[in-house]
Amino acid sequence: MKHILILLSALMFYPFLALAGSGGSTEPRELCLLDLQAYFSGNMHIAHSDIQGDTFVGGDAFLKHFTINGRISVGGHLLASDGTITEDAEAGSAKTSRISKPRRVKTGENFYHQNSLYHEQLVEFSDRLKSLPNTSSAEILSGKIEIVAKDDLNIVSISAYDLKRAHKLVLKGSTNSILIINVDNEGLERAEFYRMSLELEGVRAENIIYNFYNSKKLLLGMVGPVKRTYGTGIQGTLIAPHASVKFFMGVIDGGLYAKTLEDSIPTGQVDPLKIRSPRLRRMVCKQ
Repeated sequence: MKHILILLSALMFYPFLALAGSGGSTEPRELCLLDLQAYFSGNMHIAHSDIQGDTFVGGDAFLKHFTINGRISVGGHLLASDGTITEDAEAGSAKTSRISKPRRVKTGENFYHQNSLYHEQLVEFSDRLKSLPNTSSAEILSGKIEIVAKDDLNIVSISAYDLKRAHKLVLKGSTNSILIINVDNEGLERAEFYRMSLELEGVRAENIIYNFYNSKKLLLGMVGPVKRTYGTGIQGTLIAPHASVKFFMGVIDGGLYAKTLEDSIPTGQVDPLKIRSPRLRRMVCKQ
């Protein structure tokens, strides 16, 4: 009898011992905005466009002739047709037709907490970047904006008015240079990153952030190098926590985080490139 009691005691404590020995935890992994390829706290509309990574939509999602190359989570209603979802699709409710490759479409999900957390991270990240003191300035001459990233962390402010008028943006720096471009909307009805050439010299797209911190509307598209290469457009991540975005005829080599995506017609693509800098991730992720 004594041996049986010892055996039962060992079995009762085994799960806890195994957990402690493996370094495991019962706590879920902390959500981080920067692990997503695209995030919208409100609604998202996509037509004839792709998002090459995990996507989170706090409101409703309307997808047609599309690809989501990853997981999509939708807080409201998911209406999707004629497209591909390569990982799981989860939503409060859903209606889908002619969708290929989803592992499953799960409904009845409640993403209120997750959306609140992502939105808080986005707003705080944008506000924090905006509050950082400038380390250098942009040179603007005859419609050309040139920014040189001389330090490890570079903060530059430009106006949405100058960005809208420019026909060329040149970003220079080393491969390790982090470049934050804070864009002040200055009371314009809409900020534009549209119909212009963009050239990178040394600095890498995964280390560039365009922070449209006070824009309510944002137009994106038709941006890229003079000598086009496939899949190259706006190089860097865009954050616009209060903006309704229109994005078409273009590519984003980085994340897109905003309030809503109004449309992406005729074509728009968000490529699988994320912010991986530990310094920037620590500003957002509790890891």
